[in-house]
Amino acid sequence: MQIFATSYSLLKESGWHPADPLTLVAGENGCGKSSFLRDVAGRYPRHQNRVLAVSGTAFHRFAGLGLGKNLLVSGVSSSRPEAVLKRAIAHAIGTDEIQLRNLSRVLRHCGYWPTIGIQIIAPRKRMPFRNEDVVAEAGPNGRGSDDLLSLIVRLQTRPMTQEVEWIDFDSHHYGQSIQGNLADVVYWERALKRLGVINTVRLHIQSSRGSIPLAGASSGELSLITSMAFISAYAKDT
Repeated sequence: MQIFATSYSLLKESGWHPADPLTLVAGENGCGKSSFLRDVAGRYPRHQNRVLAVSGTAFHRFAGLGLGKNLLVSGVSSSRPEAVLKRAIAHAIGTDEIQLRNLSRVLRHCGYWPTIGIQIIAPRKRMPFRNEDVVAEAGPNGRGSDDLLSLIVRLQTRPMTQEVEWIDFDSHHYGQSIQGNLADVVYWERALKRLGVINTVRLHIQSSRGSIPLAGASSGELSLITSMAFISAYAKDT
């Protein structure tokens, strides 16, 4: 066995080419294994070689490479990590505060700080809405139209920035007006988008290395975070 490099950056500098019959890529979460495989999958076809990418997780790094049927994915590829975590947050908000606290504990368990960053992307121009539209949007949810209308008013009176604001669901400070509003935006995101109040909500996480968009975590970390978040939000004591 020959060791080519001890990091992704050093491997790229060495000019290594995947010509050997079998190459093993090993490393801890976040070290760049998935980024390396994406780079290989993007460069290898230039040498008239066929690429077959197999991923054991839906949160892979092969999107946009045009692999088509040569990309085999375990799970539903449309289940983006943001969508999974948003569903877990919305479910916990509407059911049990303990489950909501568990989401921050999941991040701590995965090596991140127990805070979730909420970035609200608002339209450049605020669209008018009718009260009856708000009532219609609130119908399928467990909370009333008054809650949704109150949230819309608060959003439209706040500065239209795109800064990331952080929530620790496990902190005794959670529930204060600002943090509660941010959590409610995640709960009502679909309704707010249809009413033209916001464009989307992006989630971020942070550690001692700094803050990153949720999708910027490694494939292994995304699988662990989203799986544990889903279980903590939906599992019930028996």
